[in-house]
Amino acid sequence: MTAALSPDDLEASEFDDIVKADHRAGAVIHEGSLVHRIDHGAKVTVATGHGRVVADHVILACNGYLGGLDRKVAAKVMPINNFIVATEPLGARAARVLSKPVAVADTKFVVNYWRLSEDNRLLFGGGESYGWKFPDIIKTVSKPMLEVYPHLKDVRIDYAWGGTLAITMNRLPCFTRVAPNVLSASGYSGHGVALATLAGKLMSDAVRGQSEGFDLMVLQGLSWDQIHPRVIICEFEDSKTQKLEYTYKTLAEYLVDKGYHVLVSEWRPIVKYG
Repeated sequence: MTAALSPDDLEASEFDDIVKADHRAGAVIHEGSLVHRIDHGAKVTVATGHGRVVADHVILACNGYLGGLDRKVAAKVMPINNFIVATEPLGARAARVLSKPVAVADTKFVVNYWRLSEDNRLLFGGGESYGWKFPDIIKTVSKPMLEVYPHLKDVRIDYAWGGTLAITMNRLPCFTRVAPNVLSASGYSGHGVALATLAGKLMSDAVRGQSEGFDLMVLQGLSWDQIHPRVIICEFEDSKTQKLEYTYKTLAEYLVDKGYHVLVSEWRPIVKYG
C-alpha cells in the first residue's frame, strides 16, 4: 500500500503515535518518495522517481497533496492552503483573549480559529490561498486576528506556518474506489483529525474484505441521480402529530435494499411510492 501522510493535518503528538503504531505493525515508511504514476491491474504498480512498488492494494491518502496522480479524484477534491500564527507569550494579557482553556472557531465562510498555548501565546488560524505558493502568512493571518482582538496590534508574532488541506463542493469527504483494489479518501474540509482517522479504519477494513462501512461512505458522496432515479413521496408524522410531506430520491430505500437498517429518530415514516 502507498499513502501520503502529512503532519500538517494532525496534531504533532497524534502524528507521532500513528507513525509508531505503523512501525509496530511492520509498515515501512519511505519519506520523500514522490509517486509519478499508478498502473492498475490485478497487481497495482506504483512508480516513483527511484523505483516502483507492486502491491495487491493501494490506498490514496494524499488529501490536498494528490496533484494529478488521479484525475477523477482531483476533479472532486480541491486543495487549499490555511495558515496559523503564534504570538509572543501574552502573560497577564492572555486573560483578555480567553478566560478559559478552550478552543474557539467562528462561523465565517473562511473560518478563523484560535486558542492559547500552555505558555499563553495566542495561536490564531485563518486566511486561505489557492495556489502552490504561500502568501505572507503573518500579514494574511494578522488581518482577521486583529479584527477579533484589535488590542493586540502591538504584539509580536514569533511563529507562522501553513499547510495544504482539501475541500469538496458539499464539504463531505470524498470516498471512492479508483479501481477494485485502489481506494481513496480525501477532502475532509477542515475536519481531518477525526474524519481521516475514521477513513483509515474503514479503508483498512475494506482491504481485509469488510467493505460495508467504506461503501456506505462512497454512497453518501454521490448525487441523488447516481443513487436512484425514482422519486418517492414520504409523509412523516412527528411527536406533535404535525404531518409534513417531503419529496426526495430515496437514499433510505437504496440502503434498505442493500441490507442496512435505517433508523429515523422520533419520526414515523409512511412511504408512498410515486
